[in-house]
Amino acid sequence: MKAARHDRYVAATLAMVEMRKCASWEPFRKATVTVEWRGRGRLPDVDNIGGRTKAFIDGLTDAKAWSDDRMIQSIQFSTVRVKSVSDCGVLLTITESP
Repeated sequence: MKAARHDRYVAATLAMVEMRKCASWEPFRKATVTVEWRGRGRLPDVDNIGGRTKAFIDGLTDAKAWSDDRMIQSIQFSTVRVKSVSDCGVLLTITESP
C-alpha cells in the first residue's frame, strides 16, 4: 500500500511539472494512455502491468490530466528489455483521443 501511495504521488507531481510547461494546457476530454514497462531482468506479463501501474493512472487523475479516469478511451501495455539500469522504469504516454 505504501508503494502505491508513493507511485501515485510521484506520477501526480511529474505530471503537474509537465503540464505547467505548456501555457495553453487543458485537461484531456478523451485520452489514450500507453504504458511501457522498461526493465533489465524478468519482465512482467503484459496482462499484469495494468494492476501494477494503476497508482500511476490515479496520480494523473489527481494532477487533473483529465476530470475523471473514465475519460481514458484505451490503455495499451508493453514491455521493453533495456541494457542500463538508468533506462529502467515505467513510461506513460498520453495522447488526445478523437
